[in-house]
Amino acid sequence: RATLPICANLPLRIKLAALDARVGAAFHGPCKLILDLPAEITLVSPDYKPEAVSHEGQPFRRYTVPCSRYTDIGFAAGELYLQAQGPATKGTLYTYSDSGNGLENERAVKWEAVVIPPVRVPRRLLISLGWASSEGLYHTWPNYLSALTRLGCNLFPCFPRYWSAADVPQNQAMLQAARDAGFKILVNEWPNAALAEDRDQPETKSQLPDGPS
Repeated sequence: RATLPICANLPLRIKLAALDARVGAAFHGPCKLILDLPAEITLVSPDYKPEAVSHEGQPFRRYTVPCSRYTDIGFAAGELYLQAQGPATKGTLYTYSDSGNGLENERAVKWEAVVIPPVRVPRRLLISLGWASSEGLYHTWPNYLSALTRLGCNLFPCFPRYWSAADVPQNQAMLQAARDAGFKILVNEWPNAALAEDRDQPETKSQLPDGPS
């Protein structure tokens, strides 16, 4: 079984998904991820309040994470940002599910701390997490702009085609913060996406005589 790397000098996102094996009316119903973390791992974000538990006599912090959105690969547990406390640490964390009847499906996950050294930001080559949707990461990834710089990025990607009118002020403020931090702005678009039916923007599409798209 693979070892889960957890960064020691930067909070990084992990994504956990659970396949739903329930039947009948319970299928795709609400469930929760239960995450037991040792003292050497910090859940940096979101700010869930843990309860104290123990495994083999050692103290752990138990976090309960709602899993309400079902995708084609299983339940998404949201954006979880973990950070290891110290570069030479390793051990075991535990996960469970809870679909209304208490803890089930215990998984003991081996983890090991890793260190990502700061990367020199290129002066001419443009580097970004191109399709990572900064509009969401900016608000969920702690110190997002600093993290991008540490990873060698100098380009800030965004998806204005998905903005609603209500989104514009906060997203423009986000882009200005990125500019002030030295980033260039990348507006993501894709020719096929511009032709898709879910784009309510006729002026950007090739309109055919017998209908849209």
